[in-house]
Parts: sequence; C-alpha cells; structure tokens
Amino acid sequence: KNMIENSIAVFSFEDLSTGDEKSRGEILQHLIISDLSGLTHLKVISHQRLQDIQKQTSEGLENYTIAQQANAKVLLSGSIMNRNSGQKIILGELIDAINGNVIKSHRIEGTDIFSMVDDLTENIRKDLEISTHKDDQLALQAGVKTTQSMDAYKKYLEGVKYFNELDWDIAVERFNEAIFIDSTFMDAY
Repeated sequence: KNMIENSIAVFSFEDLSTGDEKSRGEILQHLIISDLSGLTHLKVISHQRLQDIQKQTSEGLENYTIAQQANAKVLLSGSIMNRNSGQKIILGELIDAINGNVIKSHRIEGTDIFSMVDDLTENIRKDLEISTHKDDQLALQAGVKTTQSMDAYKKYLEGVKYFNELDWDIAVERFNEAIFIDSTFMDAY
C-alpha cells in the first residue's frame, strides 16, 4: 500500500499522572486531531479509523503498524504528566510509520492544555514542513474551536463514544451535559 505523503495518525497519549484523569490522554488526542485537521495540506487519520484497525486484529498491534495499515506516513504518540503547582508536561514523539524511528521529540510545559496543544501542533506542522494555506483554520486555537473546559470535553467524548456504539439516548445525555457545563461548545451541539 502507498503511504500518503503528508499524513499523520495521532494516538491517545499516555497519562502518567495518578488520579482519575485517565481520559486526559484521549482528550489530548482529540484536541490534536482537531487542530491538525485544520491544515489543508495534511491528511489526518480519524480516531475511529485507528480504532477500527486495532479491533480487526486479535493481538495488540504496535502503533506504527496500525499507522502503516491506515497509510499514514508518520504517527504522533506521547504522554502527559502533572508537575507541582498545576504545571503539566506534554511529551510528543513524531515517529516514522515505516521503520518506527523517532523523527522529532517535543516537550511542552505549561498550565493550559489548550495552548500547550496549539504549541505542539505548530511544532509538528513545522517538523513535517506543512505549508499553511490561506484557508487553514490553524489560527483558531483548540480552545476556541472546542471548549476551554476539560469536564465539558470529557462529557463530549463520552457522548461520541456512545454515539459510535449507536446508543443514542446516552449519547444525547452526555452531549447535553457538555453543553450544560459550557453553553458555547459548538461540537457538543
């Protein structure tokens, strides 16, 4: 199969912090996908497609094997952890899907996940030498396109999960909970 020249598969980040925020890794994945898919010259493999490939195989595949099957040229994976005083660290690795080698590694520190995601995606755009296009929405920050509330985003992702499982009632309930937390959250509507 041919790899698509400018294509990326973004995997869920590992949450290295303790506590009940284990869904943060998936939230990061969705925010990054949302940011990168604003680039005209980059094909971003959907979260659903990556999950489907994972489900089709009985054994747990390496991320780069899944990325290969999705025809992605590179993949992004990483981790997030808390430091003291509300500081967070996101470590992102851009990996060649053909040989599994690390192309570039990024360490982003901050307190606001949304601006940290924007920094990371801007770095990735530069790493991949993706030129911006006049219609690109990258200027719209992740928090503006989605929500500034992690709780609202968590409810939204639960809604998406139930929606994909055709469990409409629970999906609508979760979307409504997200809207209740942040009435400006357009994706939840």
